[in-house]
Amino acid sequence: MYPGGRGFEIAAELLTYVTGEDWSAKSLREEALRIINLTRVLNLKMGAGPDGLPERFFKPVRFEEREYVLTRGELEAALRSYYALRGWDEEGRPRPETLRELQLDFLLSPP
Repeated sequence: MYPGGRGFEIAAELLTYVTGEDWSAKSLREEALRIINLTRVLNLKMGAGPDGLPERFFKPVRFEEREYVLTRGELEAALRSYYALRGWDEEGRPRPETLRELQLDFLLSPP
C-alpha cells in the first residue's frame, strides 16, 4: 500500500526479538495503520480543526538565487492526495470502508 524501504521489515525483526512474539512487516504495518486512523478519529471527535499551515508558510522564501512560494492550492492538492492515500474523505475523515478494513468498526457508531 505504501512505498518505502525495509523499515517495517527491520522493525518487525526487532520487535519479534525483543517481545518473543512473531511479528511480520505486514502485521506491523497494519497495526501502524490502525494507530494512525484511531488517532485521527479521536482527534476529530475532540474537535481538531482542518489540516493547514500558518500564514507564514505561504510567504516567499529565498534560497541562493531563487525564490520559492507554497500556494494554498498546492497545499490543498497535497492534502487531497494524502487523504486519498490514507483512505480518508475530502475533509480528512477516515472512510467507513477504511475503518472496517482495519477492524476499527467500533469507531463507526457513536459512543
